[in-house]
Amino acid sequence: SKCRSIMMNWSFRVVEFSLLNHDGRHRQQLKARLLSRAFSYVDRICTKFEIANRDQYKLLTIVCLHLAAKVSGLLKSDAHVYDCYERFQR
Repeated sequence: SKCRSIMMNWSFRVVEFSLLNHDGRHRQQLKARLLSRAFSYVDRICTKFEIANRDQYKLLTIVCLHLAAKVSGLLKSDAHVYDCYERFQR
């Protein structure tokens, strides 16, 4: 869907920004793994529950991206997520 594509692009930019301190090849692998895991969560939830509107889909995507970063061990502090969200919200 169009919303999924938009959120995938947004998530890509957030992850790219978040992984600036990693070297090139390693960063690409982390980014791919993180986005794959996050959208796997999104897809699984969407098959179980009806997502009524764009705002709910956005929230779901943000939560799944956050969860994927936590599970991957890439996220040490929630403050970094909120900072990224504020920058890319505009």
